[in-house]
Amino acid sequence: MIYLIILIYIIYLNIPSCNDNNRKSAYWFLYLLFVFIAGFRYNLGNDTYAYTQEFKNFPTLFELDIKYIRESNYQLLWIIFESLVRTITNSFYLLQITLAAFVNFSVFRFIKSNSKKPFFSILLYYLLFYLNLNMEILRESVCISLLLLAFPLIGRKQYFKFYVIASIAFLFHNSGIILFIIPLFIGLKLNKRKYIIIIISLLVLSGFISVFFSNIIQNITTLYTFSQFGYFDSLGSVGTTFNTQILLFIKYVALPTIILFFFYHYIDDIERKLIFLYIASSILYLQIFIFYRVRDYFLIFLIISFTNGLITRFSNQIHHQVIKGFALVIFLYITLFRVYYSSTNYDGMQLYLHYYPYNSILNEDIPQSRLRNFAKVGSIRN
Repeated sequence: MIYLIILIYIIYLNIPSCNDNNRKSAYWFLYLLFVFIAGFRYNLGNDTYAYTQEFKNFPTLFELDIKYIRESNYQLLWIIFESLVRTITNSFYLLQITLAAFVNFSVFRFIKSNSKKPFFSILLYYLLFYLNLNMEILRESVCISLLLLAFPLIGRKQYFKFYVIASIAFLFHNSGIILFIIPLFIGLKLNKRKYIIIIISLLVLSGFISVFFSNIIQNITTLYTFSQFGYFDSLGSVGTTFNTQILLFIKYVALPTIILFFFYHYIDDIERKLIFLYIASSILYLQIFIFYRVRDYFLIFLIISFTNGLITRFSNQIHHQVIKGFALVIFLYITLFRVYYSSTNYDGMQLYLHYYPYNSILNEDIPQSRLRNFAKVGSIRN
């Protein structure tokens, strides 16, 4: 998979024109690669492994009944979708290929329409979000994709259509309720001073706010089932050390805040608000683990805003060199420091074992170390 990073970087450097047919062909060629990597993977990602094991006994459409739907922890449309695939085949491959095609199409389409440097945004997407979106949060990935597809409706004030899509998203995953809130927040009038005041207030009061939201959510039966996975615990109680929390604060709060204010006058009002939502949900995530699901909805927007801010802030004479240099730094960091090869705090498990070495449906081979990794995660969740 590291070779795909190299390919994106080479294409970015060698296809300067953003409108020619070669660039468009290369862009959608990368889309196909993204789909094939995610769609033809074999048990990469902890959630994928769990879904794959569960799929073997998932009811077909002919076996599905009201009792199963009522007792399931899944939402109606996801149950129907998985049941439909199960009716067609006993293999999980069709489901993950279908999801990979839909999810990555929505991301590529949104980036192409909104990013001033689509290849640079795709590189950041691959490095920062691709694995999680395609191999872990499978149900939530549908909701995020629907948000990306429906987002232009907000700008056109076609709210009825947007809320119809939001309702569909909610019927795939409970976190889809976030879509109902976004248009309301975008309608608020905020300035730089208000952003500063709100962010400082959130940092000071985040502990109280997180507990308040957590108590409300835990009273909702359909959501409380997630607590068995530690989703309503603080980050410290789910295996992070103090030093790790400092690093998470820098990554998820400090850096996005710097992006917001450094590019404040170079990005539009909606981009500022979406970056702020990413920051706000990240602050709450540092207190209560479940808020990482909220944060995920805004990462693509943060990537695009960062790209557009970088392009707009720097002059035409230097911005190409700045962006290429920045991409090179990221590439070297990934390859030389092997960021995916860091230990987690769960008994020294290696994070890279969730995804590397890459295994495809052609050989259906899982290294023993990955099986042990899956077993440890399963024991933690149970």
